[in-house]
Amino acid sequence: MVNKSYFAAANGYSGFRSYFDCIFDSENYKRLFILKGGPGTGKSTLMRRVANSADSAGIECDKIFCSSDPNSLDGVIIYTKRGNYAVIDGTAPHQRDAIIPGAIESIINLGDAFNLPSLESRRNEIVILNKEKKAAYSEAYSYLYIAGAIKDKINKLITTNFNYKKAEHIASTIKSFTMTKSAKPKIALRRAFCKHGYFTLDNFITTERIFRIAGQYGEESVFLKLLVNKSRQRCDYISFDPLCAQSMDAVISNDVSFICTSDSTSEFNAQECLNQTVSLEELSALKETHDSVLNIAKKHFNKAALLHSKLEDIYRNSVDFSRNDAIINRIINDIL
Repeated sequence: MVNKSYFAAANGYSGFRSYFDCIFDSENYKRLFILKGGPGTGKSTLMRRVANSADSAGIECDKIFCSSDPNSLDGVIIYTKRGNYAVIDGTAPHQRDAIIPGAIESIINLGDAFNLPSLESRRNEIVILNKEKKAAYSEAYSYLYIAGAIKDKINKLITTNFNYKKAEHIASTIKSFTMTKSAKPKIALRRAFCKHGYFTLDNFITTERIFRIAGQYGEESVFLKLLVNKSRQRCDYISFDPLCAQSMDAVISNDVSFICTSDSTSEFNAQECLNQTVSLEELSALKETHDSVLNIAKKHFNKAALLHSKLEDIYRNSVDFSRNDAIINRIINDIL
């Protein structure tokens, strides 16, 4: 049994992006449960209990974590002999409604357990907190946009001073990258950018071997892309940089993970492929500015998270969770 943990969405330079439609394609599932309800209504708790039940039964289960709060789940996928099942958070920003209702998807509204008079009594507070949270996210994304413009300058310096011929030769000597039968790689992000800044999942996807490609400015991602294209291999999984959908962050082929890292104790340092014509001083200055802007964005994401936590507290105190228990047991019985 191989359990996988990853992100299915990301906060990026161009805003929020989601891979939900790709990962949770309705026709790939026997049953897909879509959870609705406000913050603090128990969506993540429900998914954890489903995942724990699958683990206890020895059934393979993917855990998809929230890109804004890695302590919460956005979804779980359970692989049974009868078919694949999924339970997902169908609320914004990855809004999801039933595409094939009844036959495949079931909408589970946890808002049915609301104590409406309690929530109505705190209406003004809820409205204000939602507006402040929206503003905090807007500020965070505005700084990510600025950081993206700086990153574009860094990428231009990298690509115009990258020794592709040398890189192709090195790529051809890497024997670990072997053919896989997978027709199309699945998208699974191993990192997110959130209130913690960059956050990496330790238990992403376990493989027997790991090949680390080091870099400081993005040259590692350029080399990884070249490695995949040069070898003409198909990968099982592909992870993109959460901030940039065009930059590969990791690929998995068979039992080998190829991961971009800034760790100097790696199998290969992609900086070897930079021509001497590149200005490391300019790259370093741009990276310092880029990271400084990202740090401001992180602070706004943290503010948004604190406001969200206050909303969760309000809703959590206005939900009859005993009603959720019946829903959880029904879902678990349907799947297992």
